[in-house]
Amino acid sequence: MLRPHEAKLIDFLKKEVGGGKDYIYLTDIEEYAKEYGADFLDFWSTWTTGIIGRCEKYNFFDNNGRMLLFTVLTGIVLAVLGFIMALNIGTIGWATFIAGLIILIVPLFFRRRSVTGQEDYVRWQAFKRFLEHFSEMERHEIPSLNIWEHYLVYAVTLGVAKEVIRQLEVVFPNLQDGDYRFGYGWMRYRSGRSDMLALANTFEGIGSSLERAMQSAEKAVSKSSSGSGGGGGFSVGGGGGRGGSSYGGR
Repeated sequence: MLRPHEAKLIDFLKKEVGGGKDYIYLTDIEEYAKEYGADFLDFWSTWTTGIIGRCEKYNFFDNNGRMLLFTVLTGIVLAVLGFIMALNIGTIGWATFIAGLIILIVPLFFRRRSVTGQEDYVRWQAFKRFLEHFSEMERHEIPSLNIWEHYLVYAVTLGVAKEVIRQLEVVFPNLQDGDYRFGYGWMRYRSGRSDMLALANTFEGIGSSLERAMQSAEKAVSKSSSGSGGGGGFSVGGGGGRGGSSYGGR
């Protein structure tokens, strides 16, 4: 069962980008962004805002106003004391002054993780290390192959999909575990083996493809705005009329 934000993304990719087809290529996302820049940016902005809103509910970051006030006051006190000390002591005073400024400035750019957020962060970092080095474990300690189809989703997000795929080929020869074969039903096989290198490159290219799509959309909107003499803003709609596109990894 897809969650609302997942269903919304799939619906956009299939109907808008893919023209109703069941698959599209990564390059189709880039082409859509070039042709329908405003629509692409409008969807992306709305969708990511929704994701951020969902994340805020989990309280990953500390919004403790008292802690922020205490930090700011500490920074001010240190900066003032440091400046006064610098007039008489010199080096130690200036060091204290600089420390006070740092304490004042850092909270403006970085949010402190909550206890829950820090615990989750540590767990995900540990899971990432596991994904990067699981082939070094004893064979009986490694999860079965069918579990790795689920883990691969997280590996893509954590940026270690290529490392995971390379290790899978070592741990599970021919990508088989008993009667189970990795990717059955969704991954193509050629000459009796899976094209894992192509799969790894596809996962690795997802981030780059989306980045290029964003750049193309921004350029298209900028060009459209300057060409029409308008002062800015996005024109929403019109994306659904595009047909003949195709999705999938390329």
